[in-house]
Amino acid sequence: MPEAVHDLGDRNQTEPYRRKLTLIRHRLETSLAQLQGVRAAERPYANARELLDDLDLVDAALRRQRGALFANGQLLELRRQVAAFDFYGYAIDVRLHAARLREVASTILRQCGQLDGSLDDLDEESASSCWRAPCSSVGRTSAP
Repeated sequence: MPEAVHDLGDRNQTEPYRRKLTLIRHRLETSLAQLQGVRAAERPYANARELLDDLDLVDAALRRQRGALFANGQLLELRRQVAAFDFYGYAIDVRLHAARLREVASTILRQCGQLDGSLDDLDEESASSCWRAPCSSVGRTSAP
Protein backbone atom coordinates (compact mmCIF):
# COMPACT_ATOMS: atom_id res chain seq x y z
CA MET A 1 0.00 0.00 0.00
CA PRO A 2 2.69 2.47 -0.98
CA GLU A 3 0.22 5.15 -2.08
CA ALA A 4 -1.67 5.05 1.24
CA VAL A 5 1.56 5.11 3.25
CA HIS A 6 2.84 8.00 1.15
CA ASP A 7 -0.44 9.90 1.66
CA LEU A 8 -0.16 9.30 5.39
CA GLY A 9 3.31 10.82 5.41
CA ASP A 10 4.49 12.12 8.76
CA ARG A 11 1.00 12.58 10.17
CA ASN A 12 0.24 10.92 13.47
CA GLN A 13 3.79 9.59 13.94
CA THR A 14 3.16 9.10 17.66
CA GLU A 15 -0.23 7.41 17.13
CA PRO A 16 0.42 3.94 15.69
CA TYR A 17 -3.18 2.80 16.16
CA ARG A 18 -4.53 5.82 14.30
CA ARG A 19 -2.03 5.16 11.48
CA LYS A 20 -3.03 1.48 11.23
CA LEU A 21 -6.74 2.29 11.29
CA THR A 22 -6.18 4.93 8.59
CA LEU A 23 -4.54 2.28 6.41
CA ILE A 24 -7.43 -0.10 7.11
CA ARG A 25 -9.88 2.61 6.07
CA HIS A 26 -7.89 3.17 2.88
CA ARG A 27 -8.04 -0.55 2.03
CA LEU A 28 -11.79 -0.57 2.69
CA GLU A 29 -12.27 2.41 0.38
CA THR A 30 -10.20 0.63 -2.27
CA SER A 31 -12.32 -2.51 -1.81
CA LEU A 32 -15.54 -0.52 -2.21
CA ALA A 33 -14.21 1.20 -5.32
CA GLN A 34 -13.35 -2.17 -6.83
CA LEU A 35 -16.87 -3.48 -6.13
CA GLN A 36 -18.21 -0.41 -7.93
CA GLY A 37 -16.12 -1.29 -10.98
CA VAL A 38 -13.22 1.11 -10.43
CA ARG A 39 -9.84 -0.51 -11.04
CA ALA A 40 -7.98 -0.56 -7.75
CA ALA A 41 -4.55 1.04 -7.75
CA GLU A 42 -3.71 -0.55 -4.42
CA ARG A 43 -4.49 -3.87 -2.79
CA PRO A 44 -8.14 -4.08 -1.73
CA TYR A 45 -9.34 -6.62 0.82
CA ALA A 46 -9.92 -9.90 -0.99
CA ASN A 47 -12.41 -10.96 1.68
CA ALA A 48 -13.67 -10.14 5.14
CA ARG A 49 -11.12 -12.50 6.71
CA GLU A 50 -8.30 -10.15 5.62
CA LEU A 51 -10.08 -7.22 7.27
CA LEU A 52 -10.67 -9.26 10.41
CA ASP A 53 -6.97 -10.18 10.49
CA ASP A 54 -6.06 -6.47 10.46
CA LEU A 55 -8.59 -5.71 13.19
CA ASP A 56 -7.34 -8.66 15.25
CA LEU A 57 -3.82 -7.27 14.96
CA VAL A 58 -4.96 -3.96 16.42
CA ASP A 59 -6.92 -5.78 19.12
CA ALA A 60 -3.91 -7.91 20.16
CA ALA A 61 -1.62 -4.87 20.27
CA LEU A 62 -4.09 -2.94 22.42
CA ARG A 63 -4.44 -5.83 24.85
CA ARG A 64 -0.63 -6.27 25.10
CA GLN A 65 -0.33 -2.59 26.01
CA ARG A 66 -3.10 -2.60 28.65
CA GLY A 67 -5.65 -1.18 26.23
CA ALA A 68 -8.40 -3.75 26.89
CA LEU A 69 -10.85 -0.95 27.64
CA PHE A 70 -10.48 0.25 24.03
CA ALA A 71 -10.29 -3.27 22.59
CA ASN A 72 -13.56 -4.18 24.33
CA GLY A 73 -15.39 -1.12 23.01
CA GLN A 74 -16.16 -0.17 19.42
CA LEU A 75 -13.30 -2.29 18.08
CA LEU A 76 -14.85 -5.45 19.55
CA GLU A 77 -18.23 -4.46 18.13
CA LEU A 78 -16.70 -3.95 14.68
CA ARG A 79 -14.79 -7.25 14.85
CA ARG A 80 -18.00 -9.08 15.75
CA GLN A 81 -19.89 -7.42 12.90
CA VAL A 82 -17.22 -8.32 10.35
CA ALA A 83 -17.12 -11.91 11.62
CA ALA A 84 -20.91 -12.26 11.55
CA PHE A 85 -21.89 -10.24 8.51
CA ASP A 86 -18.88 -10.47 6.19
CA PHE A 87 -18.81 -7.55 3.71
CA TYR A 88 -22.45 -7.90 2.78
CA GLY A 89 -24.22 -6.88 5.96
CA TYR A 90 -25.73 -10.30 6.62
CA ALA A 91 -24.94 -13.96 6.98
CA ILE A 92 -27.57 -16.51 6.06
CA ASP A 93 -27.84 -20.24 5.67
CA VAL A 94 -30.46 -21.05 3.05
CA ARG A 95 -31.86 -24.55 2.85
CA LEU A 96 -34.67 -24.83 0.36
CA HIS A 97 -35.91 -27.53 -1.97
CA ALA A 98 -34.31 -27.26 -5.43
CA ALA A 99 -37.69 -26.64 -7.08
CA ARG A 100 -38.29 -23.61 -4.83
CA LEU A 101 -34.82 -22.26 -5.56
CA ARG A 102 -35.41 -22.58 -9.31
CA GLU A 103 -38.76 -20.79 -8.93
CA VAL A 104 -37.16 -17.90 -7.01
CA ALA A 105 -34.20 -17.76 -9.42
CA SER A 106 -36.63 -17.67 -12.37
CA THR A 107 -38.51 -14.75 -10.81
CA ILE A 108 -35.31 -12.80 -10.18
CA LEU A 109 -33.98 -13.48 -13.69
CA ARG A 110 -37.30 -12.39 -15.24
CA GLN A 111 -37.24 -9.15 -13.21
CA CYS A 112 -33.69 -8.50 -14.43
CA GLY A 113 -34.67 -9.14 -18.04
CA GLN A 114 -32.47 -12.23 -18.27
CA LEU A 115 -35.27 -14.80 -18.74
CA ASP A 116 -38.68 -14.86 -20.42
CA GLY A 117 -40.24 -17.99 -18.92
CA SER A 118 -38.98 -20.31 -16.23
CA LEU A 119 -35.70 -22.11 -15.64
CA ASP A 120 -37.80 -25.30 -15.62
CA ASP A 121 -38.53 -24.71 -19.33
CA LEU A 122 -34.80 -24.93 -20.18
CA ASP A 123 -32.45 -27.88 -20.33
CA GLU A 124 -29.86 -28.08 -17.53
CA GLU A 125 -27.01 -26.52 -19.56
CA SER A 126 -29.13 -23.58 -20.75
CA ALA A 127 -30.50 -22.99 -17.25
CA SER A 128 -26.99 -23.05 -15.79
CA SER A 129 -25.64 -20.57 -18.31
CA CYS A 130 -28.68 -18.32 -17.78
CA TRP A 131 -27.97 -17.79 -14.06
CA ARG A 132 -24.18 -18.15 -14.12
CA ALA A 133 -23.47 -14.69 -15.61
CA PRO A 134 -25.60 -12.64 -13.16
CA CYS A 135 -24.21 -14.63 -10.22
CA SER A 136 -20.64 -13.86 -11.24
CA SER A 137 -21.17 -10.09 -11.13
CA VAL A 138 -21.33 -9.62 -7.36
CA GLY A 139 -22.07 -6.04 -6.36
CA ARG A 140 -23.52 -5.08 -9.72
CA THR A 141 -27.18 -5.16 -10.66
CA SER A 142 -28.70 -5.98 -14.01
CA ALA A 143 -32.09 -4.50 -13.27
CA PRO A 144 -32.98 -1.06 -14.65
